[in-house]
Amino acid sequence: MSFLNMNYKKLSFEGDCEGKKKIVLITACGKKKENKKSKAGKLYKSSRIRYLYRKSKEMNIPFYILSAKYGLVNGDEIIEPYNQVMDEKQCKN
Repeated sequence: MSFLNMNYKKLSFEGDCEGKKKIVLITACGKKKENKKSKAGKLYKSSRIRYLYRKSKEMNIPFYILSAKYGLVNGDEIIEPYNQVMDEKQCKN
C-alpha cells in the first residue's frame, strides 16, 4: 500500500499488506505552527494533530498529515515551518 503526495513523493508502509487491511491515521494540517523545524506531528500547535500523533504512537499506527506546502507527510518527517493554507486551487493539483 502506498500514497502519492502533491509532489509525487512515494510513501510506503512497512510490512506486508497483501490480503490484509492496513489502518492509518490521516488528518489535515493546521494554521498555527512552531517556529523551528521539527517532526510534522509536533510542528503544528493544533490539539487535534498532537492528540492523533500521540495516539498513533500508542497504537503503533502510521500517521500522516496533509500539508498545504508539503503534501502528504509522515508525522515523523522533519519539516520546516511555513505560512501557507490549503485552498481550492491546491486541492485540484
